[in-house]
Amino acid sequence: MSPDQQEEFQAAADEAIAWSTEHHLAQEAELGAFFESEGLKISTPDVDAFGQRAQGMYLNSELSRDWPDGMLDRINAV
Repeated sequence: MSPDQQEEFQAAADEAIAWSTEHHLAQEAELGAFFESEGLKISTPDVDAFGQRAQGMYLNSELSRDWPDGMLDRINAV
């Protein structure tokens, strides 16, 4: 693809992702409201604690043994 085509394609992909995210978040909120109206309690996990625990377990396994220098920083930057 030409640079112009690549730019147009990326813009369309970004627009589709934004629409999808908005749509899914709205569905999630609607489903949460339904569950609560049925008397269910919705719990919010501690995402930071989960991430730290999962990352620690992964880093202490053989799976990350061959990572190049800086890989963890690049992952955490996302």
